[in-house]
Amino acid sequence: MSTVREIQGWTSAVGRSFRAALTMERVLSEPGAIVRAVLAVLAAAALGGLTGDPLAWVMMSVGAFICGIGTLLAPVRHRAVNAFWLGAGFSLAALAGVWLHQAGWYFLIALAALAYLAGLWRALGVAPGIRACLVVIGCMITADLAATVEVGLVMVRWMATGAALTLVAQLLPPYGRRHPAQRKALAALYASLAAYARTEAEGAVGHPAPAPFTAARRALDLLPRFARPGAAPLYGLLVEAERIRRALLLAADTPKAPHAEIAEALDSVARALRASRREPLAPHIARTLETWRGPVAEELLPSLNEAGRLVGLWADREQPGGPDPVLTLFPAEHPARAALRRLGSAARPGDPLFPHALRV
Repeated sequence: MSTVREIQGWTSAVGRSFRAALTMERVLSEPGAIVRAVLAVLAAAALGGLTGDPLAWVMMSVGAFICGIGTLLAPVRHRAVNAFWLGAGFSLAALAGVWLHQAGWYFLIALAALAYLAGLWRALGVAPGIRACLVVIGCMITADLAATVEVGLVMVRWMATGAALTLVAQLLPPYGRRHPAQRKALAALYASLAAYARTEAEGAVGHPAPAPFTAARRALDLLPRFARPGAAPLYGLLVEAERIRRALLLAADTPKAPHAEIAEALDSVARALRASRREPLAPHIARTLETWRGPVAEELLPSLNEAGRLVGLWADREQPGGPDPVLTLFPAEHPARAALRRLGSAARPGDPLFPHALRV
């Protein structure tokens, strides 16, 4: 009888896994990114077919397909920048694979080292780690399939052409506002604060989730130094979110606090960040917040009003007149130095990413 139950449980688990595998993850399914990736692959297939060379058709499609996968990952930097560096890395890795092919089976040693480095690249984020694995695949393709140097160079040329088509596809509209990943992370942060305020209205006791704060801070940390002055309102919103979090903890012990109105105000900031346009509060909500008095109100309302002002500043595309003082709270580390520091930390045997890199 127990054996029958085990078989039924195993069958049920396999069925659930199969159904889950067919479910599209919304995190990686932005419609615009999918359309651009598909257009790049279709263009590569069409141009490759027009050449009349099967090798050109296959390699151009492979280059566009693999680089297109990299553009589907949640972008922190501009999508064209991601496509450019991924295409360049993929093409250079494929070129290196041409010469590694001449080493016979010894190329597996170099391939293992590259795969280990790609595993460590996960320290820079999930998306960079996956893109690093895609780059290693480019090296593996030519190292395994290039019969001669001449054939390998032809393969690299057509794969680079496919990668270039992916880059061109990323330049297509719609364009939208700058820093979409940073705005999305901040919107999720303010939405989480709004959800916490609603739990306070229901009498539940807890703490705001720390994960949205970490995600927003990491997203803003990735902005280069030259891009930070224009994004100063976003940094200010992160600072105000931390102050609002502390004030909400105090408001939890204040039964007469207008928790529902506070949640709606926070939601309006989140919506404005997502849409990059002003989201004014309903008049009755604004009146309730204006007439609220008390120590907690003195702690919370200034930060809430400042968050509304900053998101309005961002939505109106206004630039500060000079260096914003808030940027001093977020010193910009040199990207190469920061990357080396993270990779060095991940390469230590005690780091959780170390066995992951070995498995890769």
